[in-house]
Amino acid sequence: MVAVTMSLPTLGSVFLGLVLLYLAQSMLLPKKASAPLPPGPKPKPIIGNLRDLPRPGQQEWVHWLQFKELYGPISSVSMFGQTIVVLNDHQVAFDLMEKRSATYSSRPRMVFAGEIVGWADVLGLQGYSDRFRLYRKVLHRVLGTKALMSRFNPLQDIEVRRFLLRVLQKPDDLIQHIRTEVGAVILKIAYGYNIEPNGRDPLVDLANEAMENFSVAGNPGTWLVDTIPLLRHLPAWFPGAGFKQTGYAWRKKLLTTIEKPYQLVKQQMRQGSYSPSYLASVLEQSEGKPTAEEEFVNKWTAASLYLGGADTTVSSLSCFFLAMALYPDVQRKAQEEIDRVIGPNKLPTFDDREKLPYIEAVVKETLRWHPVGPMGIPHLVTEDDVYEAISSPRAH
Repeated sequence: MVAVTMSLPTLGSVFLGLVLLYLAQSMLLPKKASAPLPPGPKPKPIIGNLRDLPRPGQQEWVHWLQFKELYGPISSVSMFGQTIVVLNDHQVAFDLMEKRSATYSSRPRMVFAGEIVGWADVLGLQGYSDRFRLYRKVLHRVLGTKALMSRFNPLQDIEVRRFLLRVLQKPDDLIQHIRTEVGAVILKIAYGYNIEPNGRDPLVDLANEAMENFSVAGNPGTWLVDTIPLLRHLPAWFPGAGFKQTGYAWRKKLLTTIEKPYQLVKQQMRQGSYSPSYLASVLEQSEGKPTAEEEFVNKWTAASLYLGGADTTVSSLSCFFLAMALYPDVQRKAQEEIDRVIGPNKLPTFDDREKLPYIEAVVKETLRWHPVGPMGIPHLVTEDDVYEAISSPRAH
């Protein structure tokens, strides 16, 4: 035991020093507050409420919903100098996220998923910054109105028909058909890219793998470096720093997902053989010669369309089929409305949407019944705030 201890003195000192420095920094941060924190479980010495976080594999929304029963509509946990405020009430969420959006609109730091893997540059994880506002400005310019988006309605009609044909031919592969259809629509809108119609598409598979990696990378409590950010400075070969090797591999996959379709569109535009798309539109607006910042924004906003919508849309459509299987009476009423309004030998289009109120209600109820992201996306408090005599401290 002595030999092992003496053989790694520098490594052990570095690791211990990082941990002690972080703990000292957390414990010495000023904790002035004009009001008490929201109620919550009593923190333990040093680790705070670390053990009160969801366990690996546990559904987060189920865990945090229990806090509503125990502590009320607004609760909190604290660890290592940081506080997580949990909102379990619609009115509270509206008061803070909508009415005080300037204070509550930023995003928390995700060290592993954001900084090591690289997801911090995706729109949904951007902090409330100049770059975030530029992202939104560029997206709105091309896709920000119903009139602009209606250009892609014929595309969606075509892909829906291809989807139905695939389901008819291979009904046992429903989820894969949904993934193919969603990938086809979003990649066409973002890049003008036509997927492989009769099998798996390499770009769809690449993006899906990146999304699967993110689902693990962004899971709270999975990566110690998210709790102790100083660990990100450890070398990849250091014992216990295997997360860096994993992160670098996933980063390479993500950057390939971002870069490959971007370069494809640029090449097609140089050859004059490109299809209309979001990326083609923003490149045309910069006359094919974007600045480094414009190129960065163009690249990541285009990718955000797919990476932010692919898995969520697949989930919503899958839930719709589940709902129709569980509630056949609703399915019969929906079919009756389509047959009565559209006719038995024709598929509905976007032009028929306003004439199908029951279908509209079914879609909305499916989204309410099983929301894609029941936890939403975490927000960051940028200024100390008090709500109904309860303090929401600014993140340090």
